[in-house]
Amino acid sequence: MKRSHRRAFTLLETLVVLGIIGVLLTLFFKGFHFVVEKKNIKKAKLEIVAIKTALENYYLHHGDYPISCENKICTNEEILFLSLAGFKHDEIFSDSKIVRHPNLIPSNLMNFDLDSFDMSNIPDSNHQGGNSIALWFMETLGRDPAFLDPWGKKYVYEYPREDGESGFLLYSMGPDGRTEREFSQDDLN
Repeated sequence: MKRSHRRAFTLLETLVVLGIIGVLLTLFFKGFHFVVEKKNIKKAKLEIVAIKTALENYYLHHGDYPISCENKICTNEEILFLSLAGFKHDEIFSDSKIVRHPNLIPSNLMNFDLDSFDMSNIPDSNHQGGNSIALWFMETLGRDPAFLDPWGKKYVYEYPREDGESGFLLYSMGPDGRTEREFSQDDLN
């Protein structure tokens, strides 16, 4: 009598194969996450360089960096965005109609093309307690007018600096959103 040798995977062999597949998938996803984070870090550093360059151009044109809002009607990050978009900070809070200067930052970094909007719709700056420009941008953009890092958080801008040092401070909070000065302009000098 001839026995048929039917070959099949045993339970142990199946578990080993599944374990190997699990390890390979874990390595793949960890590697993918590592590559994405490295890309985001590089992007954040490049964006900081672009904003820093725009701030230096702003300084050359206006003799000072964008200064924090008086009366705290907008954030430093909003004043940075509005100033580099072409709205000089001292005109934003005057009683006159806003006049747009040339923007000093590439449109792709602002995530919209400023020239595609009808600038005749810009409200008077004394409307709605002085923050009508920020509100107009929020409505136009559908988000807060600020530069966002690759993780969707605002780049932090300080001028004048709270630590008393000269110049401005510009940094990203990093991937976790809590690591202060993770990628600053000082890291790029």
